[in-house]
Amino acid sequence: MRVLEILAIVVMLLVSLQWLLPTNLGRLKRGTVMGASSLIGIVVLALHALIEGMHWQLIPVYIPASLLFIWGVYKLIKIYRIHTGTAPAHEVDTSRRKFGAGVLIVCIILVSTTLIIDSILPVFSLPQPSGTLPIGTVTFDLTDDSRNETFTEATDDHRRILIKAWYPAEETTDLQIAPYINSPSQFSAGIQQSWGFPTIMTSHFALVKTHSFVNAPLSQASPSYPVLIFSHGYGGLAMQNTVLMEELASNGYIVFSIGHSYEAAVVSFPDGSAIYASDQMYADIPGSLQIWANDTVFLLDQLEVADNPVIPSLLHGGMDLTRLGVFGHSFGGTTAEEIMLKDNRFDVG
Repeated sequence: MRVLEILAIVVMLLVSLQWLLPTNLGRLKRGTVMGASSLIGIVVLALHALIEGMHWQLIPVYIPASLLFIWGVYKLIKIYRIHTGTAPAHEVDTSRRKFGAGVLIVCIILVSTTLIIDSILPVFSLPQPSGTLPIGTVTFDLTDDSRNETFTEATDDHRRILIKAWYPAEETTDLQIAPYINSPSQFSAGIQQSWGFPTIMTSHFALVKTHSFVNAPLSQASPSYPVLIFSHGYGGLAMQNTVLMEELASNGYIVFSIGHSYEAAVVSFPDGSAIYASDQMYADIPGSLQIWANDTVFLLDQLEVADNPVIPSLLHGGMDLTRLGVFGHSFGGTTAEEIMLKDNRFDVG
């Protein structure tokens, strides 16, 4: 769990303990403790929402914590009114200790539930890459006007693919850290459609950060870097192997991952549009293999064009295409094998 999440839970438990404070402490003092703790809790929850981001796994904590904190502030206001003489004082009701014990038990149950859920589906952190080079990332798309899109019936619809690249970058601290998921709502919708997970179960992926900087300048530590091209698994995602891509980039490789449209769970383009997995994606697997291989060849063709405007300019001149590899996961690995058979420009695969 993250720091402010833990702190919010601790404050909530402390507030719930107020009902168990000794009765001889006095109503005003006990209420002041609860009110002050509640104000702290409200600040902690607000900071958590603004800095870390709220997520569904903590709903069992958010609701009771909010109610407890509001009640505590109410008590603080009431104490202030008693102190100023604008509200009557009351005798201490010792039966409230039983109620307080019940509140504490409920809070402990809810916190335990939250801890279990959050341990199963956490807002995780990606492992730190082992390389010494900072990492940059850029996302773009390519359209192959020589190929019609086989998954649609429109005759003017040409093959469009997503490309996500990771590369060694110059040291920078003023650029945006890339999120793990570029388009969270599209990602969750694609996962639900392809894999059956409810969108709420993947919504917390939007809070995961990477170790890459968006559009960072290419590192000048070397005049050029070897190039690798990756294909995801069937029904997978272009970003599915981000950990591996960052590891490679930090060690001096430029890596391109292809989002194979209509056969990825979702392909989210930089312009905000998206292509989800087709209902017909399993109709012709051998044909799909050729489509994916042609996607890879097309990308390499574009990379070989000097100062190609469809390739981000920050990569121009930095790619050593005499040191070229291709790899993939599952069906993407099969695609790599096909590429090695049909295109001798690739050295390893």
